[in-house]
Amino acid sequence: MTSGAAAELARRIRLGEDSALELKSIRVDGTRVRSPHRNGLADELTALANGRGGTLVLGVDDETRQCRASRSQTWMPSRAGRGKFATT
Repeated sequence: MTSGAAAELARRIRLGEDSALELKSIRVDGTRVRSPHRNGLADELTALANGRGGTLVLGVDDETRQCRASRSQTWMPSRAGRGKFATT
C-alpha cells in the first residue's frame, strides 16, 4: 500500500462507516476467532457486493475507530456482476 493510499484509508476510518466502508473489530480467544461471526461478515460482504462495492477493514473497532490491522481488502465489482478482493 502506498503512503497516499494508507493516508486516504486512515482519513476514511476517522470519518467512520458509510455505504462504502465497513469496519470490523476482531476478537480472538486463543486460536479461535470469536468475532466477527462468519454469518455477520457474509451479510456485510453481500451488502458491499450488491451496492457499488466498498472497503472492508478488519481489525478496526467501528465505534472507537481504534486500528488493530495492518492490511485491508477492497471489493472491486466487475461488469459481469462478479467481483474480486484486492489486498492492500
